[in-house]
Amino acid sequence: YYVSAGDDGKIFYCDTQLHEILKTIKYNNGQKILQVTINHDNSYLAAAFNNGAIEIINLNNNFKETLFTKNNSQIILLKFVSPSHLLCSNSSGDNYLWDIDTNDNSIKLVNNFSVSKSQVINTKINSNKSNILSRLKSNKFARWDIGQTKVIKYLADKSEYASNFR
Repeated sequence: YYVSAGDDGKIFYCDTQLHEILKTIKYNNGQKILQVTINHDNSYLAAAFNNGAIEIINLNNNFKETLFTKNNSQIILLKFVSPSHLLCSNSSGDNYLWDIDTNDNSIKLVNNFSVSKSQVINTKINSNKSNILSRLKSNKFARWDIGQTKVIKYLADKSEYASNFR
């Protein structure tokens, strides 16, 4: 299967063996589709728009949910890195990793990797889908490991804090 999007606001979900379009999704809201991807088992489709919004669609039951990135920057990478993990990178230097629970269609933010104040030019994922590499406008690179994230609680100055560690 593959997915394709056009300037006319249509997304086509196609079968390469049968050479036919299985589903057409049309957007009439004037939003430009920047990125589109399907997950590994072809059950979810994600589309990123020029306003920083991301729509996730369950292709089996047509459930839809819209996500918004922090500062609505242009999305330069949208990719499923596993059947239930969606990675998004925007030009402001924010990388988001969402977990999709296929049992109840719930979506939660697993981690938000961010870089320095330098603008992101391009972002790639390595072939084993375990690292993110971004090229920055400052001629530097930023690299993150995609892995399990745990919230660790600790006490400081009689206050409780929580932080993400990988």
